[in-house]
Amino acid sequence: MKPDHTSFILAGQLRIGTGCELAADLVLEIDSGGLLVIGDDVTVRHGVTITVGPGATVVIDDGVQVGEYASIASMVGIYVGRNAEISHMVDLRDHDHQPSSRGLIENASDADRTAGFVAAPIWIEDGARISNKVTVLGGVHIGANAIVEAEAVASRSIETNNLAVGETAHVSKHFAGLAGGFQSVAETEIPMFGTSLMEHIQARSAELDLHWPLAPVGGRVTVTAHERRGYAHQLQLMLQAEFPFANIHLLNLAKGGSTSRDVLDRVRRYADSSPRPGPFAILGCGTNDVWRKYEDRQDEAVALGEYEANLTECLILIEKLGLRCVLLGEVPVGDIDHAAEINGELHEYTRRAACLAGARGHIYVEVWDPFTRCITARGSQGGSDHDQLWTDGVHLSEAGDAVLLNELYKTITEHELLPMRVDWPLLERSAAVDRYAFLFSAFRRPTKTE
Repeated sequence: MKPDHTSFILAGQLRIGTGCELAADLVLEIDSGGLLVIGDDVTVRHGVTITVGPGATVVIDDGVQVGEYASIASMVGIYVGRNAEISHMVDLRDHDHQPSSRGLIENASDADRTAGFVAAPIWIEDGARISNKVTVLGGVHIGANAIVEAEAVASRSIETNNLAVGETAHVSKHFAGLAGGFQSVAETEIPMFGTSLMEHIQARSAELDLHWPLAPVGGRVTVTAHERRGYAHQLQLMLQAEFPFANIHLLNLAKGGSTSRDVLDRVRRYADSSPRPGPFAILGCGTNDVWRKYEDRQDEAVALGEYEANLTECLILIEKLGLRCVLLGEVPVGDIDHAAEINGELHEYTRRAACLAGARGHIYVEVWDPFTRCITARGSQGGSDHDQLWTDGVHLSEAGDAVLLNELYKTITEHELLPMRVDWPLLERSAAVDRYAFLFSAFRRPTKTE
């Protein structure tokens, strides 16, 4: 639905929901590749201008009210959450000029001058209220139910349920809890595809989670559930602690016994399910591809050539979802039959996986060497069982999980794969569009009517 209006310059995409009240003098400018989404029951009053630059995304979600003479200008992305209020003469601007060199000032063409911008997203959560004449700068995240008082300049993020006042929008008051129904900024789903090392099913009992009274030694407990734990569970806890204002969900789709064929099947099904994932996926497989041959299950074994083909297709499907892949290498097996032969072949599989990831611009996490270093170190210290990184020669103990967790967490944080810190850094605008695309990828997927 597009209102008939002469002030629309639409080289990009415009989507407008139902029940909206848009002022007759609303000015929209959407450049090529830009997207403006206006949800249901949105009110936009007199004198408002919305500008969406090339490749940028602006989302004004359901029930938002935009006051008179407000200006919304984006070169990367701006999100205004459900039932938020943008008051009169508010300026939401996700970009700013870069400092100019003397050479640029003296010699630059007009095109050079206009290209000199840095940008980062603005994200305003559900129910937030931005008062009259407030300016919100790029990289700022305003939490649900927060209030920014009149004429402030919000250059730093403001957490949920806070009141920010003064020229620098400093927090002066914290409210009681939300009234309910508000949505966090980043409902970030990170899919994980792999084998039993990643799935790590454990029997759980509520009685064992109690600090008091402790279950007696030699006593009996009732198993209440089988749950995925291990390094994947610990990774979610660590990322949630690092980014407490985000809702991070590691969707563990790993399955015990999987070869690369099975992992590819699950990646295909996930890609076909219209997912809304975050900026990356985690994938790891290979051990069962090799091990099956030595278990005399030749029909399930996967030769190296097919393994490479399966892994390549997984990476292509992940790319089509707009994600990077964190490809987790395999670890050696321990004291099982044919361990030396299995490890010889498995090490070559991991080497090929690293080459495939690098060739396609993905990230490979090397865990073979850290794992073997830990085995050697533990053995040299005179431990009674230097295989304690495994529980049975294949599946990992808590100590083995810790090695994988350490390497995986370092990779995610060092590569800044979750750029969701309290303030998003300003980047050159074309780099910013790429870096923060994951925040808006769900809105950019075609609708059924397109």
